[in-house]
Amino acid sequence: MRPRDLVTVGQYAQHAGISPQAVYRRISGKQLGDGVERHGGRLLIHVQKADAAWAERGKPCNSRAAQLEQRMMASADDLAADVAGQDDVYCRVAVYKWMAQMLST
Repeated sequence: MRPRDLVTVGQYAQHAGISPQAVYRRISGKQLGDGVERHGGRLLIHVQKADAAWAERGKPCNSRAAQLEQRMMASADDLAADVAGQDDVYCRVAVYKWMAQMLST
């Protein structure tokens, strides 16, 4: 019987929103630190320790979603300044245009 705070590789993959193969790459790259334990031939992961180790040692995400988030955050202040004091319709249109511009690049 395994301790309650440990999860399987598949469960950790689901928690982290990544594939099990990506979890194995993090394990082999020692990016999850002491959050990984072997119990009876199975790899089990302590979620809190692994997440903390990944935050400290992991590489920044280069996925399209991460790039989009960075662009959106960088331009959010410009959007806010543009819609300040405007009516609801103007704001909605401006936000839709901004979102379309973010998604098209």
